[in-house]
Amino acid sequence: KDWVSYRSDIANKIDVLRVGETIQYTENSNNMKYRIMKLSATRAEQINVKTNVKRDVEKRVDELKQKDQQIQMLQQQLNQQMKQQHPWQWKDNDGSWKSYDINIAIKIEALQIGESCQYTFNGNNGNRRYKV
Repeated sequence: KDWVSYRSDIANKIDVLRVGETIQYTENSNNMKYRIMKLSATRAEQINVKTNVKRDVEKRVDELKQKDQQIQMLQQQLNQQMKQQHPWQWKDNDGSWKSYDINIAIKIEALQIGESCQYTFNGNNGNRRYKV
């Protein structure tokens, strides 16, 4: 079988349905109306409202696991690259650029816009806390 994924907004609506509940939506590509009834945590049934044609619907858990594994692998590769490149640096008082420790760089890389992180630097003058 060739499976076609729903738009994310429709998939999210199916996810929050309780077993036995339905949603109705209009497919943008063909302007057809469909009703989807959730049958279990991973199965549902789609019915074309006009033609009454029924189709099986599944949440492709295997594909989700595979995508999770791909994401984890990419994160590991990114971490390795960051260890090699040290892309995050600060400008020191003498004007020179210093690389952050890899663990701090990873935290900085994961920040969303407007977020910050704190770290403690163990230097010659004792421990100092910084906020990035």
